Amino acid sequence: MTQFDVRLDENDRAVTAVELRPANDDNYKQLIDDYSPKLGREDECSKTKYLEGGRLSGSIGGSAMAGFSASYLTCNILLGVESAGSSLLWCRLIAGGVGTYKGGEYGASMGESRGKLLYEVIKDD
Repeated sequence: MTQFDVRLDENDRAVTAVELRPANDDNYKQLIDDYSPKLGREDECSKTKYLEGGRLSGSIGGSAMAGFSASYLTCNILLGVESAGSSLLWCRLIAGGVGTYKGGEYGASMGESRGKLLYEVIKDD
């Protein structure tokens, strides 16, 4: 081989461009066998696509549902009947914010587990 220059990070992933100039076919095959697992991880990328997609959709759905539910139910319970005053506004902002945050966290974890399940079902096919 005339030139081989690659730097790997702490996870053995390439952080610089790889330039390979094998002298013959045997050297080329040896390079492919030695370094291809470190340079391409298609299986991990495919799994990440499903996990992160599920996480995103769960986070959005969970935060929307929990934010609305928390603000509406909490404020109606605390204030009794809905009123036109600013206390309802502040109650909805605070309860809605907390509900949105917690619902997003819970929805993200549920979405990620559903994405993992979907990935395993599709991977087995």
